[in-house]
Parts: sequence; C-alpha cells; structure tokens
Amino acid sequence: MISFSDWDSSEKYQVLQTPQEIYRQLLAICESKKRVRLDFPSENSTFSATITAVNDDACHFTLSDITPAHGEGLIKKNMSFNLQCIYQGIEVICQKLSALSSSIMADTTTAPPMM
Repeated sequence: MISFSDWDSSEKYQVLQTPQEIYRQLLAICESKKRVRLDFPSENSTFSATITAVNDDACHFTLSDITPAHGEGLIKKNMSFNLQCIYQGIEVICQKLSALSSSIMADTTTAPPMM
C-alpha cells in the first residue's frame, strides 16, 4: 500500500490540496485502468503500473502490473519513487512516495503490459 495522506501540498504547481481530492482523482485513474508512470530517481529507472485499489479511509492505494517486472523489487526495497499520470487533462504528480511496508507485494502481481 502506498500512502497519499502525507503528500506535500505546499508545492507550487499542486492543485489537489486535500486527501479527499487526491482520493477522487486516484479512484478515477483506478477505475479507468489508466497506467501511471513510476520514476525511481536514485536508480535512474522508469516503470509503469496500474492503480488497482484506492482506500480513502486508510489513505492508501495499491499498484499492480508493474512493468518491467524488476520495478517490483525496488518497491520491496522501499525505495523512493515519483508517480505521474495525465488523466482527463489533469496532470497528477506525486513525489517521494515509498511503500509503507513489504505487504504491498501481497496486493500486486507482475505481468507484462500502468497518474
């Protein structure tokens, strides 16, 4: 699970300010099955994934179908990553995310072709 409750809302270009706004946008991306881009700056690597579940109460979302598959290993190592997606004209950029625990892997699968 990835937390969206701690995102920095002070960034200059961020439009979505509350966890509820972020939840609604992530839920729309999830329902559309739109792939999101995952950038791991420390590894100079980019992957794609699908948001498969969004939990408003716990402020978490789950990723699946991480491509290429070795991106899943970086999440298991709790490495920081950025998420980006453009959906219905809204650019969603979330920086410095990380898995809260290794339990993310219980909710993800790797399959070739994911804000």
